[in-house]
Amino acid sequence: MKHDHSRDTDMPTRSWPASPTGSLRDDSTVVDVLKRMVATFTTERDWDRFHTPKNLAIALAVEAGELLQLYLWVDDRIEGGRPAPGTADVEAEIADIAICLLNLCNTNEIDLAAAIERKLAAIGAKYPVERVKGSALKYNEYTRDQPVGSPATRPCAAGIPGTGSEAGDGKTSSTPCRDRPAR
Repeated sequence: MKHDHSRDTDMPTRSWPASPTGSLRDDSTVVDVLKRMVATFTTERDWDRFHTPKNLAIALAVEAGELLQLYLWVDDRIEGGRPAPGTADVEAEIADIAICLLNLCNTNEIDLAAAIERKLAAIGAKYPVERVKGSALKYNEYTRDQPVGSPATRPCAAGIPGTGSEAGDGKTSSTPCRDRPAR
C-alpha cells in the first residue's frame, strides 16, 4: 500500500517548475523530503498508475544509460576524442536517476536510508578495512593473510599482452596482473 503524500503537511510547498537555482542542499535536506517531493510531482500528473516496479526499474536503467552516454568516447588522452560532458548535463542525468530511484522506493515502500545502512553493513563485513584498504580486489579475491596494500594476486588471462602471461594457450596464469588495476 502506497503512502498518501497528499496529507503530509510538513512538506515544503513547491510550485512546479522549481527555480533553476533551487533552495535544497544535500547538507540540509533529508531523504524523506525528496521522496515526498517526487511523490507529489508524480501524483499531480496522475503518473502513479504507470509507476510499476518493472517500469521504474527499466526507467532507472535507461536513465543510467543516458549518464553513461555522456561519457562515451570521452578520453582526454586521445586526440580528437569527445570533450568531457558539462556539469549541467551530468547533473541533469544524475537527477533523473535519483528521481527514478526515489519513485521506485516510494512504489515498493522502501526506506532508502535504512536500506543503505543495511547494505553498507553487509559489504563492510565482506570488505573489512584492515584487509582491503587501498585494494580494488573483489571480496573473494583477497586472502586473509594477504598484507594490506599488497599487489593483486588474481590470475590473468594467458596470452593477453601486458597481463604478465603471454603463453597464448588460452588458460589463466597465476601470474599477477600488473598492467591493469584489479577490480
